[in-house]
Amino acid sequence: MSAAEGTDRGSAPANGGAVSGDLVRARRRGRFRPKGRQVDPEALEEVRALLGTASRDRAYLIEHLHRLQGHFGHLSARHLAALAGEMRLAMVEVYEDDEYGELVRSRLDIEAG
Repeated sequence: MSAAEGTDRGSAPANGGAVSGDLVRARRRGRFRPKGRQVDPEALEEVRALLGTASRDRAYLIEHLHRLQGHFGHLSARHLAALAGEMRLAMVEVYEDDEYGELVRSRLDIEAG
């Protein structure tokens, strides 16, 4: 058996023998899965229906969070993930604004009490 025969494992990929990095990583680790919280399709539809034609610009994030809280009575993780997905934001951006709003509301309650 020649050296060429010993390394032949089938036909070469169509891209000239190069294998993408994602494919190599997927083969090493098993099946590829996206990172982070996945968006629940049902929650995404609820968020889309609630926002309607409102702008998805980041400047409206606080307003959208208030709209979600007012409608559902709380901010669930699945709705926050759906809002982040709909607005094309990272989850950390949504959580930061949510935590900031909660801090402001708690301080207003303390000052008023």
